[in-house]
Amino acid sequence: DGAAWVDGLNVNDEVLLTNGAAPSEESVKALTAGAVGAPLKLQVRRDGLVRDLALTYRADPDRHYQIQPLPNPTAAQQRVLAKWLK
Repeated sequence: DGAAWVDGLNVNDEVLLTNGAAPSEESVKALTAGAVGAPLKLQVRRDGLVRDLALTYRADPDRHYQIQPLPNPTAAQQRVLAKWLK
């Protein structure tokens, strides 16, 4: 189980705020640059209810992720990204 899940983030949560600001391309990039031990505050919508979560960046030597835009996204992929960044 990942650190975000341990701190309460679920797969179908809709992220409304990251550290008090609406998600944007810049804030998504910043999420990958958090230092181990640093706090992260998220506001999410889950099952129609708004919840505030306090997460902590943790080291996970077994998992490595990168968020990169696709070079030629389909219209459906662009809609998913736009909704996710909303």
